[in-house]
Amino acid sequence: MPWVLLSALLAVAPSVPEGDAQAYTSLFDARTGAVIADGRYAQWVKDDVLHIDARYDFPDGRTVVEQAAIRLHPRLTQESWDWTEKKGDRLIREYQVDFRTRKAIATRVDQQKRWKEDLDDIEPGKTFAGIAFVTVIKALRDDLGPGKEADLKVVAFTPKPRVAPV
Repeated sequence: MPWVLLSALLAVAPSVPEGDAQAYTSLFDARTGAVIADGRYAQWVKDDVLHIDARYDFPDGRTVVEQAAIRLHPRLTQESWDWTEKKGDRLIREYQVDFRTRKAIATRVDQQKRWKEDLDDIEPGKTFAGIAFVTVIKALRDDLGPGKEADLKVVAFTPKPRVAPV
């Protein structure tokens, strides 16, 4: 078998307790090291759901906000994800997934396009999007050693929403 499917992947559970956190971050140009946006990260747990909110402010007036909600028990199950880019009050791009209803929307104002898709391939506890993968990787870190792989899926926007293996 070319990969090993860990039994823990059938029910990815948090390996450490999640809690409230805040951080002030920056996006950097990988080549020059120059700061290209100032950021703020916050997470909190309410009713056994981890909420994540990340915001980046660019010097040209654009903002990018990413939000995710992940149910923590009995296994990590993403409930929602959205990513929005605006310049001032004007929407540029927006991507949204409701994992419970398996519906996704992509809006590209710059291309004057909008997609609404039913994503029947979403598997609760195995399909994630965006910043939620940080939580998933933390939960799997101890189980994923050399030569082991995880059997997960991602909701990707290319630009139309679709589910793909990771």
